[in-house]
Amino acid sequence: MINKWYGDGKECGRVYNSDGIVIDVFNSLLYLRVNPSNNLNEVYDNFGLKEWRGNVFGVEGVKNREGKESYQMFKGNEGEMICEENGINYNLRFGDGFSTGLFLDTSNLRKYVGGLEGRTLNLFSHANAISIASSSSRGGVNVDLSSKYFDLGVKDDWKNIEDDVWEYCKRKKGKEIFEVVVCDPPSSSVGKKRRWSTIKDYPELITHLSPLTSSNGLLILCSNTKKQTYDEFYKQCKKGLEISGRKGEVEKVIGTEWGWWREGVKCLVWRLD
Repeated sequence: MINKWYGDGKECGRVYNSDGIVIDVFNSLLYLRVNPSNNLNEVYDNFGLKEWRGNVFGVEGVKNREGKESYQMFKGNEGEMICEENGINYNLRFGDGFSTGLFLDTSNLRKYVGGLEGRTLNLFSHANAISIASSSSRGGVNVDLSSKYFDLGVKDDWKNIEDDVWEYCKRKKGKEIFEVVVCDPPSSSVGKKRRWSTIKDYPELITHLSPLTSSNGLLILCSNTKKQTYDEFYKQCKKGLEISGRKGEVEKVIGTEWGWWREGVKCLVWRLD
């Protein structure tokens, strides 16, 4: 099963993401992430990973005495590499937590943003991959609470700002306007002043995003929680816009060719009044 991905011309792609197992391919390197509920030997057998002809880098979920999960490397060497996606080169890092700096389930989002013009605000930017994908001559701003991965995504005409997204948006209201605003938050997080989740707090977050979006601008809203459907996420977005006093229509739903397991990731492109 797995070797069909080796040498088929794909620079990177997601093979599997379900049941606590994530399998990504970057060039000839296979990246495997498993949670504590899975037996590693069974994963190798079920997916034919022992037959993989390239290198393997793996991280395994473990639980401490308090029951909290973390990831530890069980195979491969730490390091960095460059990988191509949609004709764009991205810097990746292996061995620094569970993230490589590039989330493959938002590949089509990056491809879409790459065709947009206009000054862009990229929120919860992580390793700033959206800015690397962007071809806009206007540049933009990346904002994330942690600058840990900022060095992977440095680009001229883009500012990288380490800040709480909520606080940044509140401060910039009436002072900054962007033609494109991209918001791809984690399903839950702890900011400088509060704990929040997309299920409960997305409408409120949108009230801080819409004032930063220009007239006729694009507000691109994403959610990766599996606890809501697309319809529920749409209603959340609509509620947030109504509270903020902005009108908008969905111009595009960004999906993926990977199909059946991706119900957790949702992305709606709103054209605002």
